[in-house]
Amino acid sequence: MCSSNPETAQHPSHQLADSLQQNDAARHCKASVPSLNSLPSPSRRGSIATAAASNNPSSDRLKRVLAKIDELNSQDPRSAEVAGQKVPYELAYSRWMTEWVSRLTADGSPAASEELLIAARGQHVQRWTSPRSSYPEGRAAYLKWREDLKKFHSSTVTAIMRQEGYSEESCAKVSSIMLKKNLKDPEGQVVEDALCLVFLEQQFTELREKESEEKMIDILRKTWRKMGEKGRAAALALAPAMPAENRALVEKALAA
Repeated sequence: MCSSNPETAQHPSHQLADSLQQNDAARHCKASVPSLNSLPSPSRRGSIATAAASNNPSSDRLKRVLAKIDELNSQDPRSAEVAGQKVPYELAYSRWMTEWVSRLTADGSPAASEELLIAARGQHVQRWTSPRSSYPEGRAAYLKWREDLKKFHSSTVTAIMRQEGYSEESCAKVSSIMLKKNLKDPEGQVVEDALCLVFLEQQFTELREKESEEKMIDILRKTWRKMGEKGRAAALALAPAMPAENRALVEKALAA
């Protein structure tokens, strides 16, 4: 999940109202973006295609790194339904991240570097191996769990990169993005935006059914504050297609 942090020039409730009046434009925008329907089924784990590498011709080692991350994530015992088929959850999550990064960098600003593509794909690699329940209750333990996860994801991904011949400089760049060391870095912002957009598009409904309205409004406000300009624009474009209950919460969160 994502939390949030900047300010917006136009009042967010006005932006949302504009967005809700532009349903057709939002659908047109969405139609021009690559679909997740090509996500491979679990039976193809051994030869998972790397969508980012195929959409953005790049080095063979990038394809190998992404494939190794996919292979690890294909071991997730949990699942998500994508295009009518069950897919290991973290495999689906990593592809959602890749798709959003592809959308957010489509104009070349910033360009989708190999390091950015790797950081996005490995953001939650093997996350199921360290569940929240393995740490004590309380906010301090929760924050430690989050920090430990970031370090685990980063070390796992950079180890794969070294195996494939990436320089220490490249590994350090990926680590910085994954550890969120520089939130003002354009590539770091792209990953943060992608995390928030995956939450809004794929995880919002499930969480809404578990949490109170007050809690959800707080989460949405934090998410909004953390998103950059492109991320916010993409989030507003999602609004018309949201379930009515989700859209109502978004309106309340951004109206204050």
